[in-house]
Amino acid sequence: MFFLERSRTIRKIWSVGLGLFLIGVICWQREALLAEVWTNAGGIALSRALLAHDEDSLEKAKTLLYRAQQVYPRGVATSRLLVRTAVAMGEDPVIWEPLSGKDALALFFLGMAYYERGEETRALSLWKKVSGSAWYFMYKGNRAYEKGDWLGARKSYTLSLAIDPFPSPGREQMYQNLCRAEVSQRHWAAAEHWCSLALRLRRNEWNLVWLGRIYLQQGKSAEALLLLKEALKRNNRIPSGYYYLGLALQRLGRTGEALSALEQGLEFFPDHPYLNFAAGDLYLQQGQIDRAYCCYWKAARYGGRRLQNKAQEKLLRLGMKRAPLCY
Repeated sequence: MFFLERSRTIRKIWSVGLGLFLIGVICWQREALLAEVWTNAGGIALSRALLAHDEDSLEKAKTLLYRAQQVYPRGVATSRLLVRTAVAMGEDPVIWEPLSGKDALALFFLGMAYYERGEETRALSLWKKVSGSAWYFMYKGNRAYEKGDWLGARKSYTLSLAIDPFPSPGREQMYQNLCRAEVSQRHWAAAEHWCSLALRLRRNEWNLVWLGRIYLQQGKSAEALLLLKEALKRNNRIPSGYYYLGLALQRLGRTGEALSALEQGLEFFPDHPYLNFAAGDLYLQQGQIDRAYCCYWKAARYGGRRLQNKAQEKLLRLGMKRAPLCY
């Protein structure tokens, strides 16, 4: 009985002691706790609301955030928004750089401030410390490319590659877009570079066809032939694959194989204008005038304005008094 009472007494002493200890800790941290509550509920919330308004509101936001920073200097969100507000006000980012610490978003905002001031080197040095900044600019470039804004896409892609120049999975869309843009400008060496990187990351039929096309433009018919054959082996429903395969074989002097490749493509895509136009040229070389006529007729019917004009010229040159039945 004595031991039971003693045990109860000890437990009470421990409970009272622990309670007093916790009260002491709470009192000791009271200022920090109150500051954190006030910061999150007051200054930051109000400052966020004011950030989208005029310069006077930005000044108020800065004042509130600076006060919150003094009360609770360890508040990451406070420092982040204070830096962002100062940047939005156009202040010198050098003043606020020590305040950003290691917070990723604060460093990113400072980088944007340096970049807008023309100090790209300093901006890049900050962005390189921020994990994901290269991906941010990559995705921004992808969105601009999808909207047809090539200049904006190139600007974002340039920043992404300056931050992280190394190819990594997930960036192939950027390389594909860069490749296609260079192809449209007929910059074949640059296009080969970007398409080669895209193919290294994802060896699919589309990247194979694009790089094969670029090789053809550079006179690398043998290299193009290997890529185009691989592409059609992976997916035999790519009309451009048959077109460029026929072109590669023709340039290698293998005319019969070239015509067979085009005919195989026409089995899947009988109305494809470019396949028909290319097959028409080969049929004409072999003296198969009726087949050539029908191929040119389909090219003129289904092709774009430029191809239509070329196909019409071919039909006129044939000078057939009685046209064959084409379907």
